[in-house]
Amino acid sequence: MQHNKCTLSENCHKVRLKNWKDEKEKESGNFLSISELLSQSKLHGVGVYASISKMVLTGSLASHFNRKFSVIERFSLKEHDDIFRDLVTAGCTLCGSPLYPKNLHGENTYPIDCPKSPKYLHVIGQIYKPFMIYVRDQSGQIPVLVRNKAAEILFANIIADDVSECYKNHHPMLLDTCDCGSLNTSGGETGIIKRKRTKEKPDWHLIWLIIIKCLLNQHKNSPFCLQISVNTDKSVEDGRFELVSLTMTIP
Repeated sequence: MQHNKCTLSENCHKVRLKNWKDEKEKESGNFLSISELLSQSKLHGVGVYASISKMVLTGSLASHFNRKFSVIERFSLKEHDDIFRDLVTAGCTLCGSPLYPKNLHGENTYPIDCPKSPKYLHVIGQIYKPFMIYVRDQSGQIPVLVRNKAAEILFANIIADDVSECYKNHHPMLLDTCDCGSLNTSGGETGIIKRKRTKEKPDWHLIWLIIIKCLLNQHKNSPFCLQISVNTDKSVEDGRFELVSLTMTIP
């Protein structure tokens, strides 16, 4: 038992010091600290060990000039009881481009072609709107852009379509004011019938909310291993760093 405790303590110590490995180990693992990432010019496959301190929902952006964002931290999560409407909308499931009028900067633009499709055609469904997560380690903090596919990984592979379906089943009276679109409507099917039809399914909306709360609980989590792409043409606050994938470290 004593040996196991020592081993566990040693492993935990290693996790806390992931960004302070010796230079040889750092090169082989390709992991950087946040401060090192700021000067990084490599475009793909940059890895960091960091915790998530907050989410910034750009879906609530009112205009490009006043930049009104919705900031969500662990202790303010209860104030955002309808976070679904800020995070989920109709859009392309491949490239993550929303169909709603304003993009990340409030500009009324929408790409005609899908860069992720061989035929350049958008595949329309429910997606997660682009948003920011602020990640931090002992050396600093940066905002990281998260698009639909990366958001699915972040939210434990729960897709926006599943969250949307459960939300609609449990909040039928809010659909008229929701920005999620009406992609799966059917005849005269009522909310009660829908709930009966999906009775055996998990409540993905509730599970999704719990996962968001857990992600923001940085003081009780081990650091996440984040793979980040770097767009040197953008500033740090404008999406220079974008999340590619995320894995959880196991002490």
